[in-house]
Amino acid sequence: MDAVITVDKLSLRYGELRAVDEVSLEVKQGEIFGLIGPNGAGKTSLMECIEGLRNPTSGEISILGKNPLREHSEVCKLIGVQLQDTTYQDKAKVEEICRLFSALYDSPASYLELLRKFNLLDKRKSYITKLSGGQRQRLSIVLALLPNPQIVFLDELTTGLDLKARELMWKTLKGLKEDGLTVVLSTHYMDEAEALCDRIGIMIRGKLKHTGVISDIIQQYQLPTKIALKCDAPAVLSLFNGISGVYTTYDNGVITIAVSENGKVSDILSLIQEQNIPYDDLSIIKPSLGDVYMKLTGN
Repeated sequence: MDAVITVDKLSLRYGELRAVDEVSLEVKQGEIFGLIGPNGAGKTSLMECIEGLRNPTSGEISILGKNPLREHSEVCKLIGVQLQDTTYQDKAKVEEICRLFSALYDSPASYLELLRKFNLLDKRKSYITKLSGGQRQRLSIVLALLPNPQIVFLDELTTGLDLKARELMWKTLKGLKEDGLTVVLSTHYMDEAEALCDRIGIMIRGKLKHTGVISDIIQQYQLPTKIALKCDAPAVLSLFNGISGVYTTYDNGVITIAVSENGKVSDILSLIQEQNIPYDDLSIIKPSLGDVYMKLTGN
């Protein structure tokens, strides 16, 4: 796939603070690319530079072959943006705000069709203040799609939503990809990144630590696979003492056996069976993106 966004050695500084520190990345056509990292990592600053909303200190950005600062009006016709914090006019109705935004573009998409697609058509006469959190977030996507963009930027779209609303939003984002859109999103949720993103970038203190497919990034760290036993017999921990690459803990009736790269999960499972270790439940927990995140951030 061709790259639709190219960022080369991009930096954004505020005095001595380096909000974005020589970041280089590519986003490919038709993919969902996720930026993850703790608060203050530089995710929003990076996205706003790419969108042309901030002037970087140094570096180059290309969106579909155009510079977002020098060719800002042209780029605005190609992208849709959902900002992290959006405030609407008091007493505005859904249909009114859609008409207002539509007037900003030469050939806007049909807001009625978008409202129908995102299950908001019956809310078009409602005041925005009366919408639920999930409905307001879906409206923000509708507004971002009004310019008929080729790329849409979504900044922490599901923060504050309940589980059901998040799952509905995930379905919506997958639908955008199926429609051929390129999606760039930032998120604090590791499960969200794993569920949605074709590739991710991990930002820590302004630097891009990793980019790539999630499974490849996890593999780089050779994190342990864990076997969790619901077992109220902590004495059995001694059976695993001295086994290379195996580390055990006991907490509140659960024995956790961490098997590092040089150990074998199958050998531990065989030992559990041979020793007739009493347990009520057994689960095997593979390394996750959350494990990588915890290792990088120290949280």
